[in-house]
Amino acid sequence: MDFRILGPLVVSGIPDAPPLRQAKPRAVLAMLVLNANEPVSVERLATAVWGDDAPPGAARTVHVYISRLRKALGDPDRIVRTPAGYRLTVAPGELDLERFESAMAEGRRMLADGQPREASARLTQALAAWRGPPLPEIQGAVRTEVARLEEQRLATFEARAEAELELGDHADVITALTGLRAEHPTRERVAALLMLALYRSGRQVEALEVYQDVRRSLVEDAGLEPGPALQQLQRDVLAQAESLESEPPPQPALVGREAELERLRTHWKAARSGHGRVIALAGPAGIGKTRLAAELAHEVRVAGDVVADLYRPVTRPTLVVLDDAGSWRVPEDIGRLPLLVIACTRDGMIAGAAETVELGPLGAEAVQAIATDVPADWLLTTSGGNPRRVHEQARLWVQREAGRRTAAAAERTAAGRAGLRAAEAELTGSLVELDAASGRAPPDEAETLCPYKGLAAFDVEDAPYFFGRERLVAELVTRLVGTSLLGVVGPSGSGKSSVVRAGLLPALARGVLPGSASWVQAIIRPGEHPLRAFDRAATSRRMLLAVDQFEETFTVCSDEGEREAFVAALLRGPHIVVLAIRADCYGSCGTYPQLASQLAAHHVLVSPMRRDEYHRAVEAPAARAGLTVDPGLTDALVADVEREPGALPLLSTALLELWQRRDGRRLRLATYEDTGGVRGAVARHAEESFARLDPPHQAQARSVLLRLAAEGADGGSERRRVPLEEFEDAGTVNALAVERLLTVSEGHVELAHEALLREWPRLRSWLEDDAEGRRLHRRIAEAAREWSAGGREPSDLYRGARLAAALEWRATHEDRLRLVEREFLDDSRAPR
Repeated sequence: MDFRILGPLVVSGIPDAPPLRQAKPRAVLAMLVLNANEPVSVERLATAVWGDDAPPGAARTVHVYISRLRKALGDPDRIVRTPAGYRLTVAPGELDLERFESAMAEGRRMLADGQPREASARLTQALAAWRGPPLPEIQGAVRTEVARLEEQRLATFEARAEAELELGDHADVITALTGLRAEHPTRERVAALLMLALYRSGRQVEALEVYQDVRRSLVEDAGLEPGPALQQLQRDVLAQAESLESEPPPQPALVGREAELERLRTHWKAARSGHGRVIALAGPAGIGKTRLAAELAHEVRVAGDVVADLYRPVTRPTLVVLDDAGSWRVPEDIGRLPLLVIACTRDGMIAGAAETVELGPLGAEAVQAIATDVPADWLLTTSGGNPRRVHEQARLWVQREAGRRTAAAAERTAAGRAGLRAAEAELTGSLVELDAASGRAPPDEAETLCPYKGLAAFDVEDAPYFFGRERLVAELVTRLVGTSLLGVVGPSGSGKSSVVRAGLLPALARGVLPGSASWVQAIIRPGEHPLRAFDRAATSRRMLLAVDQFEETFTVCSDEGEREAFVAALLRGPHIVVLAIRADCYGSCGTYPQLASQLAAHHVLVSPMRRDEYHRAVEAPAARAGLTVDPGLTDALVADVEREPGALPLLSTALLELWQRRDGRRLRLATYEDTGGVRGAVARHAEESFARLDPPHQAQARSVLLRLAAEGADGGSERRRVPLEEFEDAGTVNALAVERLLTVSEGHVELAHEALLREWPRLRSWLEDDAEGRRLHRRIAEAAREWSAGGREPSDLYRGARLAAALEWRATHEDRLRLVEREFLDDSRAPR
């Protein structure tokens, strides 16, 4: 068993169970895992579930949740009750937090032992355990217990940044810490590491700006000055202290300020002799005041003198740099101290200053020296000689040049891509020609099989009758070349399943690609347990795995751990994977970065058929079956469906109806017109099929069909796949399947197509009348399954209002209940 709390709670290694999907039991389990092997009081568990608004009887409800969790975990001894509360036993190695903390501690030891490369790798491994904000399930005041996890994560980020600084990876550290500092603007350790990375990258002024920013945030938010360590780092950056360097700093040379620097040196010599003074450095923002002062500070530090602040007693020759002097006043006794104060100011108004050194714009020679690769005249004109503007404009010029190079590279890439697309188009065209030249088997005059599928999808064995999608099949084959994963994306009713099952797979089996005839082929549906479906299909040989209805990974499977494992298994190879995905679920794939990356590069959108393709879809299967199509019939069919959403099931159903009403071997236009055309074809087919059922099956059909409909995320209805074993009346299921209203495969039953939910008035009416009843029945079914799987514990039975509502519904829906559901309600009603 594996517990993961560094993100939403995930428990893997056990069968999925309702308590692991339901929010409140998950909150209880999350709190227990957070405090693994320690007792947690019922009061704290209740707070985790309801926050500060726990209802009356919350303690009793917590006990019920504990009972359910014990059964879900499959080991009653996992959660034990102690005088101090409930305790969850977690063995060594079963908790991701334990693995994270172990890797973090080991990484820090490596860092302390002078192994930065190994430390960085180990700390990166520790951070990889995080999947998002920890335990969003937990509510209320006990969220403070989760805060310590975030603190550990931040501390690990900082330790890794320290290791990477020692390795000289300054650019990566700057990128990572800039984002982190935006989230934590008053966190001094993050600011210190960022300052150090900037300084070592030759960006001394930016490092000092970080200090000013964090100081401003601290003063505004808490009324505090930065701590001594950060203040000392600021002084060291000013002085370019050797202690900051892992190697000599790549600082750019100071240019264009030689005369001003010499004047400052003169003042420093006088101050060092005991004739202290204040010098004002004046000029607009960006003119280079801080950079000039930093140059002198570095010389002072190298000579062994002190770079400090005014709050420290002056006993040795000392230089103080005030980045923003403002209205600062000169100390009265400064003339008797070995102290030089350089006060940076924009307006030059420092009372008592021995001299004001005005910094003006740089000349052309200095500007050229700063950026040798940039045209000097342009740079001087656009910057006005302001050093900061010089750097900014130089970066802008470099960016523009890089942009031009990028544009040129993009043009070359586009040309290459156009060549690739042309090659793909040529391959697609060749495949279409190959398919046309291959032909299909000649018609069997004795055949009476229907070449149309109605609401059902075409399958592999239906390939001889699958027409109209030859170009799409060829495109799929083309896009499959050179990739291990291909997505087939389209809306409901676009024919995704049919084109994969009856188009792509048979084409590959015929050897349309070199070696594809020898590939093992398998088709799976994810369902509630996609990993099980994958394991049943997996083989050691090269395999093409088609995952039909891939959206069930998100809409049916409720175990996030199993979803992650299923996606990982698909991407692991060595198989070729084709995913048929409903378009409205495509965005859900973005949760998994590697899957999203591959799908973005390798997918085909299933677009509506063209008119000529519709014609082939109508006429070619008829010819294959030896049928004749009346002139004008195809045009009438296509005109009625080509702009309809979900057109293919409508067309196929209308064709099935025409086949059923055929005149010998002729499909007649008059018959189509007499029946009212394609509009209502689904409803007519469903209604006529329902009418053909005998009375007992009609009586049971409502129960079966309602059981196969579920509420969608938008409040509408969608198909639901149900195990065949849940239907006690197999005869009704079989009768509906014969009428092509249901499909039965791999031990599961479902509606033949979602179009039935939209187009069949009888079913829509049933669904509207029974919306609340279906929700109630689904809750009864889930409770009954949990009760049965958990050994039929009395604590899992219904009581009170839930039991009353269930019994009231049962009085008029007895035929809808399975045996285990009836037994569940019977035991719930029995006296205890």
